[in-house]
Amino acid sequence: EAQINKQINWGAVRAAQKEFAFIRATLGITGIDPFFVVNWRGARAAGLLTGAYHYLIHNLDGRKQADLFLKTVAGELGELPPVLDLEPRAADKGLINPTVCLANA
Repeated sequence: EAQINKQINWGAVRAAQKEFAFIRATLGITGIDPFFVVNWRGARAAGLLTGAYHYLIHNLDGRKQADLFLKTVAGELGELPPVLDLEPRAADKGLINPTVCLANA
């Protein structure tokens, strides 16, 4: 399941000897993590290498999901490549059509 939207204490993350972070930017075709920008800036300010990720909803239009991600992260270049989080939500287990999921990915 996707992590609940939240702001993270990036200073504590860095103090725990972590060197990088992938930060969720978007979810599905309309979900923008409300803490993306603050977490992105906080991770960078703490000296972490950063990359953004999109949480794919398997049965929603992949092109629309990609458009939302690109629009949301525009101008925010990290050191790590963009990532696609591809995992079933609790409500989706056993209901995923692999062909549709792969096409949307």
